[in-house]
Amino acid sequence: MNKLKKFLIVSAAVLTVGGVGSASFAGSASANNNGDDWNRQGKHKKDNAPNDPWKVFHFLQKNIEEVKKGGPLLHEHTSLVVPLLKAQSEGSADLAAVTAAVDANSVQVAETVDKLYPGSKDQFLDLWRKHINAYTDYLNAAKANDQAGKDAAKQKLEDFSNDAPTLLDTISDRLYRAGLTEKLKEHTTETLATIDAMVAGDWATVYAKAHMSYEKMTVISVELLLGAKLK
Repeated sequence: MNKLKKFLIVSAAVLTVGGVGSASFAGSASANNNGDDWNRQGKHKKDNAPNDPWKVFHFLQKNIEEVKKGGPLLHEHTSLVVPLLKAQSEGSADLAAVTAAVDANSVQVAETVDKLYPGSKDQFLDLWRKHINAYTDYLNAAKANDQAGKDAAKQKLEDFSNDAPTLLDTISDRLYRAGLTEKLKEHTTETLATIDAMVAGDWATVYAKAHMSYEKMTVISVELLLGAKLK
């Protein structure tokens, strides 16, 4: 009965991460078992990955506060990006307010990541803020039809997708770095497509892409959680 109670409690918590949580856990565990990452001791990442549902659930239960906070915070990030970019593009009256909301969210994301990857807060927050600024750079370049500017912004985002997982990997050898990098790159691609659609005035595509990014954050939050340094 006690095990069943724990199962139900943690399963309910999983649902707070997002609508595709259960599938994401299965996919993430599978990715951890099939990647090419090697940790600093030369041991294959899959040897450190959760390999059965109970290990995953026990791990989640141990980090229940991060489960409850991390997913919603990352989803809030995606929910704020479109209003931010729209306000920047149009010079809206709410630009200062939405900019402040985005940065407050960024700080909270970094604080939650720091609980899973101790000592990462300042560096992660710097990288996180830079990746948001790179989206602004891309927006401005797209509006000006400046391909060189767009390419420079893309390179900054490429660097972020590599640098953030590398930073966290130095703290926890459980992290499936290649998997997180891939998912961040997919998120970048979706966000850039959102910006292109916004500049073109294709608002149906803007919100369709925004929805995809929202769902992607579920997978990213799970990847971060499963790779966290055990305490």
